[in-house]
Amino acid sequence: MMPHCSPQPLNHCLGSTPLLATLQQKISQLRQLNQALQPLLPPPLPRWCRVANYRQGILVIETANASWLLRLRYEQMRLLSALRQHALPALATIEFRINPNFATSANPAPRRNLEPPMACKPISAQSAQQLYLLAQRASPNLRAVLLKLVALAQSTPPHDAADSGALTR
Repeated sequence: MMPHCSPQPLNHCLGSTPLLATLQQKISQLRQLNQALQPLLPPPLPRWCRVANYRQGILVIETANASWLLRLRYEQMRLLSALRQHALPALATIEFRINPNFATSANPAPRRNLEPPMACKPISAQSAQQLYLLAQRASPNLRAVLLKLVALAQSTPPHDAADSGALTR
């Protein structure tokens, strides 16, 4: 028969084991270092890198790919100086590591286009008419695309009396 165990508060469990308490302190330290690092990075780097470890005066920063690694290396001396002043006076060096899983695990959102979307302008009646006439002589695939563009026009293109709706060459 198993002994009856009652639920324990989580903070009691974390504080009771030295290994868990040490792990909790390390996680807290890395989170604080990451919070100190993020504002020092130029956009869009904060989204693509994070503090992975800090040991023996070496700060390890991981990033998603080689292109972000290159950008970080350009910033290395500035980051080293700023971190020494604000958060880590004992910081000796910064190492960078590529972690391809970081791109998928930490940034599941798709990449956003930084340019504002183009405003859709309506197709003029004259343009719609030209597209319609071109569609009459086009292949079936191109005809379908051109007729979709014509449908975007504010007015419908003129139809011939002989035209029964099916376009032929």
